[in-house]
Amino acid sequence: MKHQNVRTLWITGMIAALSLAGTGWAEKTEAQLKAIAKITEEQATTIALQKVPGATVKDKADLEEENGKVIWSFDLVTAGSPDVTEVGVDAMTGAIVEFKKESPEDQKKESQADLKAQTQLTEGQATMIAKREYPKGKVKSAWIEKEDGKLIWGVALTTPNSEDQVEVKIDATNGQVLGKETETAEQQADEKARWAAKHGGKNWDDDEKK
Repeated sequence: MKHQNVRTLWITGMIAALSLAGTGWAEKTEAQLKAIAKITEEQATTIALQKVPGATVKDKADLEEENGKVIWSFDLVTAGSPDVTEVGVDAMTGAIVEFKKESPEDQKKESQADLKAQTQLTEGQATMIAKREYPKGKVKSAWIEKEDGKLIWGVALTTPNSEDQVEVKIDATNGQVLGKETETAEQQADEKARWAAKHGGKNWDDDEKK
């Protein structure tokens, strides 16, 4: 009985210790991170801008915890360049811990991944819903975007014996069809021309195959 009591006390103590340890693993708020950071946002901004001369901060800096480190994260832009440079500054030491340049295509892919992670309606489910609207249509592309705070899947389809393209917009939270639009061949050509001019003459179709 004595041994059993000792064992019970030991198990209880271990559970309590693990519970206390677990509180340290909980994700901290930005206010909590700021309270422990030794490098202020202003200091971190100066450090980041020194790494990319002539750049400016695109958005407000994020303070986050990654792999046990507290990091100030910046998106920097430079006049005349479409690229964004991500710079991470250690909020405890001021050291540069991340330095990555992203093209508009990289930014688009990252944005798409972030938005997809926020919804349970998959791309496959969205295309199936669009196909129900146009059973003979062929899916050309699908993407997710945020409009007025709402996540929306857009699915573009081509239809038989027509050069027109139809676009179906679907609520990414409940699968409801929000609207359908038809784009003529002339409208598609104009859109591709504007896109090519914006991206230095790059071919729209070549980019879509990547």
